[in-house]
Amino acid sequence: MYVGHFSDEKLLTLLDYGSGSGEMRSELCGPDDQNVLWQIRRFAGTLTLGMFEYRRDGTKYYTRRDGRQSSIRHFQAQLSEKHIRRDQLRWFPWYSYDTYTITGPPPLSMTEGTPTPWGEAESITHVTDGVYWVKTGAHGGFMIAVHRAAQLLSQSALTIGALFDHWLCYEEKSAGAVVIFEHREWCHIFTNPDPVGLATSIIRRSYPQYMQFIEREMMIRLWGSKTREDADLSAAVLGEDTSGQTIAVVISGTRLDTNLVSLACQIAKTAKRKLIIMYILVVPRSLPLKAMLPSETEQADALLTSALHVAEKIGCTAVTEVVQAREAGAAIIEEVQDHQCCLLLIGCERRGTGQECDLGAVLPYVQTKAHCRVWFVIDPPSPQR
Repeated sequence: MYVGHFSDEKLLTLLDYGSGSGEMRSELCGPDDQNVLWQIRRFAGTLTLGMFEYRRDGTKYYTRRDGRQSSIRHFQAQLSEKHIRRDQLRWFPWYSYDTYTITGPPPLSMTEGTPTPWGEAESITHVTDGVYWVKTGAHGGFMIAVHRAAQLLSQSALTIGALFDHWLCYEEKSAGAVVIFEHREWCHIFTNPDPVGLATSIIRRSYPQYMQFIEREMMIRLWGSKTREDADLSAAVLGEDTSGQTIAVVISGTRLDTNLVSLACQIAKTAKRKLIIMYILVVPRSLPLKAMLPSETEQADALLTSALHVAEKIGCTAVTEVVQAREAGAAIIEEVQDHQCCLLLIGCERRGTGQECDLGAVLPYVQTKAHCRVWFVIDPPSPQR
């Protein structure tokens, strides 16, 4: 809890910090203690760090946290110094126990000689509307108009800045690193060859909670973006009817099989659908439908095993199925309906002197009967020999 109130003749400052060894209180009264008051104001960015939160509307509310002990020791060391100009008292604003509300028109400009938490401004660099890089004799940093800070910085960064009149202040080589981290386009004002790298190391050392917040926000944005991309891709691939939960791919032992299975796996992973890899074993009418066909079955098993290896490399879970049927087209449509497929992929390889697709009657049958989206993947004609 930090309360400050002053008049021309009387000063009163109460510091109340929770620390591991108990409470530290220092009560300073009388004009002789003006220097201590000024030092407290000058280093308020360190003292008030984490003590106040900022709402988006510019109000500031109290939250109890520990102050930085190095600053407290510095203030204690200044108690013997008694001389300072009286006009520096105006640097010290009013505080209350609970809230501090910004009043009056917010400033958007400053000039040399303007009071800052680090002394009078000696050089000022205009960064953007309501944002300045200020240098004093020994210190400096970003000064951002409160209403602009609410627009430009994250909520976590707002809690790190120190309130000074209508400005949020971020001292260089400490809180200023947060501003650089969030607005890398402002780095043109620095001669340091790697201001972002320096800012990152400062944040990791001095503001680990802020870095954790940023990393968490980045992960949320990345995952959110990926989710939106996946949803857009699913809609583009599956069409308007996305009720089906399975994607089917038919392999036939052609050179297209690997490409076809890879494509189906990628779609299934993105769309979060099950994948079934089918091989249609056509039984001649001269044999019973359930006849044992050892060589054909062995070939089918080999092809499906190879397809599963492709799916495993991609990280997609798939199931395989050998279907014995009289007509390939009818068998494919029946399986698609049984598995409630939302997408069917079929490959076609052109063979023969006429370069015709080897699917024969399968393609027009599936095209006519399928109730889901169908992708036919057809290779270009092979060179004539």
